[in-house]
Amino acid sequence: VKHMQDSDNTRPTTTAVHAFYKLGCTACKTMASKAPPHTTHPPRTTDRGFLPGEFLHLDSVGGYIEELSIEGARDSLTITDDASGVRLCLPVPSKATEHIAKILTNYQAQSQVPIKRILADDPILKDAVVHWCKTQPFPVAYMATPPKSPQSNGRAESTVGYCKSKARTFRQASGASANLHSFALSWAAITSNFLPSSTDPLGSNRSPVQIFPDYPYRHRNLSHDLPFGCKAFVYEEPPTGQHNLARRARPTVFVSWSTTSPSYKLLNLDTMEV
Repeated sequence: VKHMQDSDNTRPTTTAVHAFYKLGCTACKTMASKAPPHTTHPPRTTDRGFLPGEFLHLDSVGGYIEELSIEGARDSLTITDDASGVRLCLPVPSKATEHIAKILTNYQAQSQVPIKRILADDPILKDAVVHWCKTQPFPVAYMATPPKSPQSNGRAESTVGYCKSKARTFRQASGASANLHSFALSWAAITSNFLPSSTDPLGSNRSPVQIFPDYPYRHRNLSHDLPFGCKAFVYEEPPTGQHNLARRARPTVFVSWSTTSPSYKLLNLDTMEV
């Protein structure tokens, strides 16, 4: 509402918004985090002179129980682009730096933009990640944040807090089990890229995708306004000889978007596989 034009006929009043919120949403009341203070998650107010894709903020969500993840992930790595505010939350088998280095390689290949700088916590900037930074055609500058000072990497901390809060809320609202949490985190990051952003360098409240239209793993021919856990139907070819009686689509549940092909990730309710 804050970022909508006053002349917009669809713009609700703040009184109406507060009245609606007071009705209470169980998922929001029980799962959403409180807004972080500006001291620990300071907003970026100036343009650092980097183009989209050149300066990345990295952080992990803190891990989750391995046996609860359908895809076998134990943690997720958040990537926040400094210039555009684009967010991604990608599952990783562990916090081992070789997995992070592979993600950076793929991210750079997808964006077609050479990474120039990385800001992350000290455990991330070790071994394979440092080797990756030093062996690029143009060495990547990397900087570790001081211990116990989240404000030093506020962009990354803000992304982690946002994704965890939204993932919990929408997983609760949809009734999804904890083994789909990594998908909910990925969904939360991607959908945030289509919302107005107060960190727009031009001060125009553009969405991150408007600033960085070709951010990695974006599929332009797919819808990005799908709620997590909504029902989806997949067309399937009827078996031979049963064209008149066989069903034409299988009911599934939408959980996220694929990073390897222009397709959706869907939960098969018959096999409980994604």
